[in-house]
Amino acid sequence: MIFIENGISRKASWSHIQSLYEWDKPTRYFNIFTKLTDAHIVPSKIKKMKVKNCTQVFSRSVGNFMQCLIDAGSSVLTKEAEGTAKAFLFFAKLLDNFNGSSSHAQEGHELRCVTNTSPHHNFWTEAKIFLQTMKFECCTTKQHSVPPSLKNWVWTIFLEILIVLIKISRNEARDFFLLHSVSWCA
Repeated sequence: MIFIENGISRKASWSHIQSLYEWDKPTRYFNIFTKLTDAHIVPSKIKKMKVKNCTQVFSRSVGNFMQCLIDAGSSVLTKEAEGTAKAFLFFAKLLDNFNGSSSHAQEGHELRCVTNTSPHHNFWTEAKIFLQTMKFECCTTKQHSVPPSLKNWVWTIFLEILIVLIKISRNEARDFFLLHSVSWCA
């Protein structure tokens, strides 16, 4: 996957998470990612359309740990995996963006309910660029593609955000709006 983050072109690869998973398998004394299984990581075993599995893989803990290993110069993940760590952190934040169930930020979760001054607004600008520049690269032909599901996802997310902003501007959402209560259209 290729994307642009903060004006820098980056590349993410599923092989990086596979390497991390193989390193963290429970054959050692303890494992860090206790919830991750082959059904999360091994392409032939991944259960399609399982949001729970997606959120467990694309999590802050996985992204942050990947970045820590890279920064420490670990042999598990090289500097080449930095794009993958950044992508995981982005998707964790994107998923977090729609989980606001409180008007106050929870520990470790910057995004909460949408208000006129909440950090969502800046994030949405970054997210739009990230998602619109995202392309997938074929391993063998190196050709780039943008699947229709990605285009539809971008539209669905930003149409819902537009609805929220209209409600806030009309004061229909009172002082804040709980994004997790938005009914998703597909």
